Amino acid sequence: RAGPSVVLTSVHGSMMAQSNLQTGLKAMDMSDFISARKFFEFGISFLSQNHWVEEYNLSLSLYDNAAKCCLSIGDSEKLERFSTQVLSNARSFEDKLNIYYFSISALCHASLLE
Repeated sequence: RAGPSVVLTSVHGSMMAQSNLQTGLKAMDMSDFISARKFFEFGISFLSQNHWVEEYNLSLSLYDNAAKCCLSIGDSEKLERFSTQVLSNARSFEDKLNIYYFSISALCHASLLE
C-alpha cells in the first residue's frame, strides 16, 4: 500500500508533499498540466491537519500551482476550491496575487466563451 495513510510521521508526510511538488513542477515545465495537477493534489493529501501553520510555504506552493494547472486545463471547479484555500489562509496580499490573477483570467476566459 502507498499513500498518506501509511505515512508514520509529519516529517515523512512533508517529505512526500515536497517530492510531489517538485515532480509537479517538472510536469508543468513539460506543459503536462493534467499530470502536474495530480502531483500537486497528491502532495496536498500528505500535508498535516495544521499545514497552513506548520508548513505554510509548502502549502502555498502546492495550492498555488494546483490552481495554475486548473486554469491551464479549464477546470474552474477545482480552481475555485484551491483558490478559496489560498485566499482563506494566505498571510499577505502578495501571497494572494497569483490566485487573484488566475481567478480574473478564468472569468475573462469564461466571458469570451459566452
